[in-house]
Amino acid sequence: MADTLRQTILSKIGEVLEGVSGVEKVEIERSTPVDIDTIPFATCFVYSGPEERATDDRSTIGFETFDWTVVIEVWEGTMIVRHYLEPFIRLCLTIIRLAVML
Repeated sequence: MADTLRQTILSKIGEVLEGVSGVEKVEIERSTPVDIDTIPFATCFVYSGPEERATDDRSTIGFETFDWTVVIEVWEGTMIVRHYLEPFIRLCLTIIRLAVML
């Protein structure tokens, strides 16, 4: 079965996170408990959050449009991750904009 657009976006975010210096592990939609004694630091967890149908006429422009929340949780072990986090967020927003255009 083909991935949905949301799954594709989450995967792209995961790929970008894996490329960040200092990130040891990335998990998408983890549903089992984490063993903090064995998990490498820094680890990023990416979760699909709630979505709401956009009702603002200016944002829909004839399309079915949703506001979708994506949660990125970072368990850091070094300051390196904090240094890269802000540029990473900007990059993720760019990826999401591009993915939506697919």
